[in-house]
Amino acid sequence: VKAHRPSCDVMVVHDPELTVVLRGTGDSPAVFDVKEDTPAAIADKAWIPLWARPAARRSTTVLERWASRSYHLLLAEYSYRKRFGDHHAVVPNSTWVPSQEPKTTGRTVVYLGRISRHRGAETLLRVGRALEPGRLLLIGDADADVRDDVAHAAALGQVRWTGFLPNPEALALVEGALVGLSLLAPEPNYLHSQPTKLAEYFARGVPAITTPLPLAKELVEQTGAGLVVPYQDSDAVVRAIATLDGDPELRAEMGRLGYEAARAQFDWSRDGREFVSLLEGWSRSPSTSVT
Repeated sequence: VKAHRPSCDVMVVHDPELTVVLRGTGDSPAVFDVKEDTPAAIADKAWIPLWARPAARRSTTVLERWASRSYHLLLAEYSYRKRFGDHHAVVPNSTWVPSQEPKTTGRTVVYLGRISRHRGAETLLRVGRALEPGRLLLIGDADADVRDDVAHAAALGQVRWTGFLPNPEALALVEGALVGLSLLAPEPNYLHSQPTKLAEYFARGVPAITTPLPLAKELVEQTGAGLVVPYQDSDAVVRAIATLDGDPELRAEMGRLGYEAARAQFDWSRDGREFVSLLEGWSRSPSTSVT
């Protein structure tokens, strides 16, 4: 970084610990791009021992406070302004939306994203066992503490699992699915966030089944583009899948409403321009840098 930073117009950092590590690497403008509630997300980091998590949360909070004073701040959720202040710019997590609504081509049930306990791994595997073999497609890497269980389910043919895929390849597999799952637990990191996977499902004309996290529930109910199920209730998920499977008109209408919502609210072709505009402005006015 120190070798290349002098030739950069602006440096964007996502991890709060890097805001300190990168001190002394140059004087180009620096941006801290806040993608999650990092202190709260410690609970979902399986690689951090339980005994170390309180200290990790405190350290992360201190790092974020320091970064908010030393970096330009860019937030991915409006709710993050409660932590950092209302004056900071927000560019929501959004996705590329096709110019025409994709159509359903099959009965595949998809899950897109990291597979972890707090993201519903156990419920996903129970759903996979309840459905026809291989009907549930899991797209994403699995945390170490659930990886063996996911691999075992895939080996038995209960689910299909791709592992990590680049986003364009992953979204291509979502397209045409019957429904997309978002089964996040009510953990602090998720309670005030909008699951990006909902926008990604909607953009592909795929209805969503979500747990009742406040923002996710509000989005699905306001758009009419999916169904809400209780936390950790695989039977409710299977019933919701059956509802959509048995009513093609309902599924098509939910897909259409989701696609329209994605075009209006979650289109990166619009949000991306705002992102670039902010970076260009900061590059011309380096009022905040880390040296």
